[in-house]
Amino acid sequence: MGIVEEKFKFPVSIITNSVKETMDFAKELGEIITPFELIAFFGDLGAGKTAFIKGFARSFGVEELVCSPTFSIVNEYIYDGLKKIIHCDMYRIFDEEELYGAGYFDMLKDKNAIVLIEWSENIKNFLPKSYIKVEIDVLDENKRKISVSREID
Repeated sequence: MGIVEEKFKFPVSIITNSVKETMDFAKELGEIITPFELIAFFGDLGAGKTAFIKGFARSFGVEELVCSPTFSIVNEYIYDGLKKIIHCDMYRIFDEEELYGAGYFDMLKDKNAIVLIEWSENIKNFLPKSYIKVEIDVLDENKRKISVSREID
């Protein structure tokens, strides 16, 4: 069991009632994550994946604008010197060739990075054997159910 599981006692599921609450929960998760971790996000369009990632990045002192890399596919945010958060949007990625082109397999080897992947549904067969899964379900306009678990294949 890793440090993340010790604090969160995976699996964990909460209900948030606003974007702020979603970001605050994400910040708490960020406070216990260390580099060389992959977090795969699952959820419908507008569920709050990017809002979650904004809160997560704040826990590392990232002050620059955090936005979805829908068209660029990858955004990197540097913190604490050489460490980085790599934020990927796999909405338009569906096969291994496109993943190679996006540098995905190199990201998985970067020991100074935390890799966050939106639209992980599209690359489920290419996720590593162990990763943190964040599922965000829309309950109503403001309310979200967020479930976090450790997936081990």
